[in-house]
Amino acid sequence: MPSLYEYYNTGDDSQEWIYGDVWFAQTFTVGAVAHTVTSVKLKMFREGNPGTLTVGIRATDGDGKPTGADLTSGTTNANNFTTDPVGAWYEITLAEYTLAANTKYAIVCRAPSGDASNDVGWRVDLSSPTYEEGWALYSGNSGVSWTSYYTEDLMFEVWGNPVVVVPTVVTHDATDIGFTYATLNGEITNTGGANADERGFDWDTDSGAPYANSWTETDSFGVGSFSHQATGLPQGTTIYFRAKAHNSAGWGYGSELSFQTLTEEEKVKESYVERFGLNL
Repeated sequence: MPSLYEYYNTGDDSQEWIYGDVWFAQTFTVGAVAHTVTSVKLKMFREGNPGTLTVGIRATDGDGKPTGADLTSGTTNANNFTTDPVGAWYEITLAEYTLAANTKYAIVCRAPSGDASNDVGWRVDLSSPTYEEGWALYSGNSGVSWTSYYTEDLMFEVWGNPVVVVPTVVTHDATDIGFTYATLNGEITNTGGANADERGFDWDTDSGAPYANSWTETDSFGVGSFSHQATGLPQGTTIYFRAKAHNSAGWGYGSELSFQTLTEEEKVKESYVERFGLNL
């Protein structure tokens, strides 16, 4: 279910008019975590019959102005908007699009079949705008050029879904190392936005993928440690291994570590130390 992300939805005290070549936009900045956009909600009303309102999400240039074509867009029949100048909130559904973290975008609105008597009013805070991550913009030539209104914020809400990335996995040192076995240890430190459905280890006597051996378990796994006893290992041999976990975005892997299984000589030394307290 979509969640509310960026927004400025209180304090409106006036409106900006949208019709024909007169377009308005509001920029916003995505936070430290990327997400998709599935719709925007805008506080609007109408005069007359402005027709179709098109709402697009666009990238911005170095000056924070809309640039390029719509990254995603949607339309609504503005003839159905309220005529009350106080306005009402309307949701415009967009084709789902992923917005990058720490990036400024623009909500661009236009009603090309409207005119000065048949227009859309977009509610705006003129007196005390406080949204610090964007501002209103005006275009009188259908988006060819833009003028920034730094002291205005238009009413908007951006709705979408979290972006799932592969889990973050850490490989920890092996423990309980024996002749032909060892316990492999790993940890999921970040699920990537969705619990892992599989986690495990790869290992081999050669470094790097592909690995000859693999073990996984399936369930729903959040952050946390996990382990597995690998058996049937060759004696006195360096084993290379890594932890891994999988979610809907794919596999995440920890760094490769290594250890060496015990030799007969090491086992004899270990036995003497245990039995007689000798330090050989």
